[in-house]
Amino acid sequence: MKFHFKPFFQAMYFSFHTLSIKRFFIMLAIWMVFLPGIVINNIALFLDHFLFHRFKKVRIKKPIFIIGNARSGTTFFHRLLCKDQNRYAYFKTYEVFFPSLLFRKIILGLIHCLECLFKGKLTHWMNKKETKIFSDVNHIHKVSINQAEEEEALFFFAFWSVDLHFLFPFLSKMEDMNQFETLKESDKNQLLSYYENCLKRHMTVHGEKKIFLSKNPNSTSKLWEMSNHFPDSRFILLVRNPLEQIPSTLNLFGTVWESISGPMPCDSPEFKRLYNINVDMYKYMLRALPRIDKKRIAIVLYDDLVKDPEKIIKEVYHHFDMDISDDFKAVLSAEKKRHSTYKSTHEYSLEKYNLTPEKIYNDLEDVFTTFGFSI
Repeated sequence: MKFHFKPFFQAMYFSFHTLSIKRFFIMLAIWMVFLPGIVINNIALFLDHFLFHRFKKVRIKKPIFIIGNARSGTTFFHRLLCKDQNRYAYFKTYEVFFPSLLFRKIILGLIHCLECLFKGKLTHWMNKKETKIFSDVNHIHKVSINQAEEEEALFFFAFWSVDLHFLFPFLSKMEDMNQFETLKESDKNQLLSYYENCLKRHMTVHGEKKIFLSKNPNSTSKLWEMSNHFPDSRFILLVRNPLEQIPSTLNLFGTVWESISGPMPCDSPEFKRLYNINVDMYKYMLRALPRIDKKRIAIVLYDDLVKDPEKIIKEVYHHFDMDISDDFKAVLSAEKKRHSTYKSTHEYSLEKYNLTPEKIYNDLEDVFTTFGFSI
């Protein structure tokens, strides 16, 4: 498979040339873990083809991909569907970073041995550590190594992931990895085949009879290509008013960037590039939607989901001709009661990023018109 090294070399170069001494060593520590991790994972993925070659015969049947721009409710919707446990297979955080079957066996075996050695105290210790590690972002996006999570990090190992920008905040200086549409057909096919093989490995572990359930906002920029590569796939597209979604996304990235490389001016080229990435993703989405059979895609508005998640999930299941088990009905009923008292405490300012409602509307007028959003 062809690797896209250029963005990584760019990230490395700017990591060591644009930061303070303190942040230089923080970035150095990240690279000391990040780069060897990618190399070792690729070696393990290669060995899978010889040690566990039967995974290639696994079929990914009628997978469901939850997509939509970041901060549009994809995480909430995904984790709620994951409670329909007998139906779906999905990635947990630790599984995303260890996609190889060889690695999974080694890591899980090691964890089992350590659990026995420390008499069950390892899990408690890990829970405390992860709470501390992810404290800066948990109020925005809850992260846990044993919780359902998006699988975008799989593309780290193919050297092509927009999430690279989480670790290395140099969007304005690095090659654009959001424009999947513009890649050569051969490169697209290689990346999607790599992704499919990762899913086949995952289903080898969790059972081929289950439905693979994905959640990945960055897959929105691959919607048309993925619909072709997985011909029986289905998509759940979540859409949020850009006036709310865009500042929320900018705030999330800003929080992560600050924890890694220090405060970044809100009028910096990085935030401007991040804004354009979101605008481009909305526009690509509108281009791709008419090309896909309506039976294969369910569109969910963020406000409707927040208002009544039980109703929305029932509508989505009906759209895909899927029944709802009694156990999952009970889960949805409980979630409806819990969510009826929910009120977001997040408030995000457009002015902070030198944006106005008028600018966003002018850039995304078709989105506002298509989905009936008000300015």
